[in-house]
Amino acid sequence: MSQQNFCEPPPQGTSANRPGQDWLYRLSQFLCEFHPTAAGGGGTGATGATGGTGAGGTGTTGNTGATGNTGATGATGATGSTGATGSTGPTGAQGQTGATGQTGSTGPTGATGATGPTGGTGQTGGTGGTGGTGGTGNTGNTGGTGSDASNSTLQGVEYTASGVFTGPTGVTSIWLTMVAGGGAGGGSTGVASRAGGGGGGGEICQNVPVVIVPGTGYTVTVGQGGAGSTGVAGGNGGTSSFTGATITLQVKGGNGGGTGGIGATGGGLGGGAGGGVASPGGAGSRGVAEAPTYFGGGGGGGSTTSPTSVAGNGAGSGGYSGGTGGATGVASQSAGPGGAATIYGQGATGGDGGATGGRGATGTYGVGGGGGGGATAGTQSCGGSGSPGYVLIQWEA
Repeated sequence: MSQQNFCEPPPQGTSANRPGQDWLYRLSQFLCEFHPTAAGGGGTGATGATGGTGAGGTGTTGNTGATGNTGATGATGATGSTGATGSTGPTGAQGQTGATGQTGSTGPTGATGATGPTGGTGQTGGTGGTGGTGGTGNTGNTGGTGSDASNSTLQGVEYTASGVFTGPTGVTSIWLTMVAGGGAGGGSTGVASRAGGGGGGGEICQNVPVVIVPGTGYTVTVGQGGAGSTGVAGGNGGTSSFTGATITLQVKGGNGGGTGGIGATGGGLGGGAGGGVASPGGAGSRGVAEAPTYFGGGGGGGSTTSPTSVAGNGAGSGGYSGGTGGATGVASQSAGPGGAATIYGQGATGGDGGATGGRGATGTYGVGGGGGGGATAGTQSCGGSGSPGYVLIQWEA
């Protein structure tokens, strides 16, 4: 019978591998681990000599082992101290407008304001319908003996220069007549057969009723006549006027004649047109009525284009006759046209060929000056000056 080494596992098919007998195998394993002499029947042999170092070198380093699992999370640390306050953030966008609140209750009535200034007077209303006939009134007392109207006299004052009119005692109305200054005739520029234009007459007003205050002063202005000059247009006539604190009445002066031979326009809105240049020269147009008591000045006469024909006549104002043109000129010269007339005088006569235009005679008011006569080429002539204006104030006393 062979000796079995109990430290090795039993062969296949032995009793040690049979069921119920493995306890013997386990016992032998225990004894072999702690008492190796028990495994065999002989004692341990002597230790053999140490064998020589093997020829093989150090083996290669093995691969790094896999990373171990993450350890468990440590306990939460203590809360740190509070950090410093951060800077203020930017302003946020403006919010939407809130809904309108409810209307508050009405406040107490304020004190009455001071009375405002009186408004301007309104326009006069239309005339009301005719009322019914009233009853017969009581018989009045017998009136005193009236004054004899035949004893009143018409009085007046003339102004040929500017001044002041003071209302007479007891006089509350006057009649006013005014004439503006006449325009001067135009001078000849030396163009052959071409005279200056005649001056226009001043605007006039006649017997205009005016309410005045007794003892009050009113300014009276008398317009000057336009000045005539050599080789240039004539000057315009001045304005005549009557002025008080609440009233201003005026009439406009006539225009001066031009150098081209066309007559000047009369003063005022109704002033007549001047005569045109023609052969014979054109007559000025009469002034027309602007109102029942106002008339535009007449237009001055126009120059002739021929040295052998007459120049035009100046016109009148309000239907009055005008001035006459100059006499027929000599060769290469033409006569100057006449100035316009007024109710206070005949218009001035135009200058003969090459001569100075005439001016209104002494005592005439507001008339236009005559145009300077045409002359040989290169020679100039002077237009006649217009007459000054006039103011007449009348009243009953």
